Amino acid sequence: MQEFPINEDLAGKIQKLKEKYDAMGQDLSSYLDGLLYA
Repeated sequence: MQEFPINEDLAGKIQKLKEKYDAMGQDLSSYLDGLLYA
């Protein structure tokens, strides 16, 4: 898999999504996997 730099804006959005999914008792990583395979 090719690596790419993550800028501050994207990192901040990922952190906010993680906090949102944690609060709902869900796993952000699983959700993102689902998006990849949908």
